[in-house]
Formats: sequence, structure tokens, C-alpha cells
Amino acid sequence: STLVLLDEVGSGTNPTEGAAIAVATLRHLSESATLTVATTHFSELKALALAGAEGEYEGWRNASVEFDLETLRPTYRLVLGELGASNALHIAR
Repeated sequence: STLVLLDEVGSGTNPTEGAAIAVATLRHLSESATLTVATTHFSELKALALAGAEGEYEGWRNASVEFDLETLRPTYRLVLGELGASNALHIAR
């Protein structure tokens, strides 16, 4: 079996086009039954995973890395089933 790790898949281009590239890439990998882990800030990908309990995106799941707002550091705990949030404003303050 194969494990594919993708960091910020589809980034580095127009956000709309990047999200489309990311969706197409992940769909292709899921059709080949390849275990894939992808990081993203694209809301479009997060929405697909939320809808993943049924239909075409069955098996897609969201997860996020827990973040401590007091220390402004990640805890490195993976929280399955939860969307990540931007902490940029907390960090900027």
C-alpha cells in the first residue's frame, strides 16, 4: 500500500484554480485507494471532507492541530473531525 503526504496542495497559484487543482488531485488519489494526507487552507477542501460521510467524498475526513491561544503555540495534538482555524489575529496581537 502507498501513503501520499501533500503539504498545501494546490497553493502557489490563483486560489480558485489552486482549489480546483487540489480537488482534482485528491479525487484521483482517492479513486486509486491511496491513503492520502493533505494539509490545506482551502475552505473548498474542508467543505468536501465535511460532506464526506456520503456520496463521492466518502472516506474524506477533516482534522486539525490543536493550538494553545495562551502560549500561541501548537500543542501538536491531532484533533480528528474538526476544522482548523486561523490564529493569525491572535498571534499578531
